[in-house]
Amino acid sequence: MTSLTDDAFEEALTDDLGWRRMELVHLKKALADAAAKSTDSPASRGLSRAMVAMCYAHWEGYSKNGLEHYAKLVSRRKPRISEVSDGFVLEHVHRLMKRIASGDREARTSLAAAIRGDSDERIKVDKSLLADTKANLRYSVLAQLFERGCIPLDAFELKANLIDVLLCDRRNGVAHGRALFVPPDQSLELCTEVLGLMESMRDVLIGQVRSKRYLVSRDAAEQKSES
Repeated sequence: MTSLTDDAFEEALTDDLGWRRMELVHLKKALADAAAKSTDSPASRGLSRAMVAMCYAHWEGYSKNGLEHYAKLVSRRKPRISEVSDGFVLEHVHRLMKRIASGDREARTSLAAAIRGDSDERIKVDKSLLADTKANLRYSVLAQLFERGCIPLDAFELKANLIDVLLCDRRNGVAHGRALFVPPDQSLELCTEVLGLMESMRDVLIGQVRSKRYLVSRDAAEQKSES
């Protein structure tokens, strides 16, 4: 169960990153050792392909776990709809509209109160809201998940090609059994890049929680109330 404290959230993300980093670092050493003997040997080819697959697996797995932790934490803190940032408000309204379409009359009352601005209802964040990576965590999917969670995308804006081409496309080639051979030096560089991506994910989510960016700013709240 996700703890409510900032420290526990940070510890969970750091621990999850730790074992993933260790696994990739050991695989990186094995590939570097094999490539030092021959860059085109069966060992080098196999380890290079394995590196591509494992880099993607850890990128998606770490991102998904981190976003799930974040969604659970926000949900357990139970902020009011008037307190959360726009992404969570829109998802809350979308959920109410789905309930209305299924005949839920209480949802109609809740939606009307939310639109009038006099709702004290507390939001619930389904972890699947932020953890649906669609089996390919491409840049566009990441951007969509971040928008839903009111998370800034700045740290990843220059990483679209890395995520889509070097990670997703190459991983699909390996996972689908194609004869894709990535030169060892490129796989080693990919490992370094992915470690950086996961560190960025950790830092962004920790900053999001510690600064409470999932809440609307006080100035914005006052402007809304005055309008």
